[in-house]
Amino acid sequence: YARYDFAARKAGGKYDPAHPVNEGRSNTGARELPPAQPAFIYWPYGASAEFPMLGEGGRTACAGPVFHFQPRFRETGGFPEHYDNCLLFFDWQRPFLKWARLDANADLAGIEPFTAAVTLANDKGRITAAEQRGEYVLRRVVDAQFGPDGCLYLLDFGESWGANADAKLVRISYQRGNLAPIAKATAT
Repeated sequence: YARYDFAARKAGGKYDPAHPVNEGRSNTGARELPPAQPAFIYWPYGASAEFPMLGEGGRTACAGPVFHFQPRFRETGGFPEHYDNCLLFFDWQRPFLKWARLDANADLAGIEPFTAAVTLANDKGRITAAEQRGEYVLRRVVDAQFGPDGCLYLLDFGESWGANADAKLVRISYQRGNLAPIAKATAT
C-alpha cells in the first residue's frame, strides 16, 4: 500500500511491511509494529489453487473462535473432542462455515466442512429445499462464539443488508449417541 495525500489526490511512497508504523492520530498503543505476516488462510475472488474448497465469488472473510474441548461438554451438549484446537472460520458473502484443523505448532493441517447437519443458504432470497423440509437455514453468519457449555452461538445476520426479520441468534449443540430415525412413508 502507498501513502495517499487526499488533499492533493496524489499517491506517495509505499509502506514498508517489514517495519510498519502506526501513525494514526488516535493511536494509543505501540507506534512501531511487528512485521506483517502472510495470511494464514486466504481466498481470492477467483478459484484458489491452494484453497479450492473455499469456492469463488464475493467474499467477506470472518474468523471465529478456536474450540477448546472440556470433558464436561459431554454433559452439556458441547462440541466433541474431535474439534479440540480447531479454528472455526466463515464467510458472510459466499456463505460457508469451515474448520481449520491446527497441528501442535498451531499451523494449518487441513480444512474440513463444518457439518452436513447445518444448511447454509446459497440461493439469495430463494426458498431452499432444506427450508421446504422445515429445516432452519443459516443465511449470513456474522459472528460466532463457543459458550461455557461448549455449544456454538452464532449471529445470523439474515438475507441481506438492513433490518432483517430473519436475523437470529442460533445455538448449535452436539448430540451424542444414536440419532433418532426420521420416519418416512410412501403410499399409493
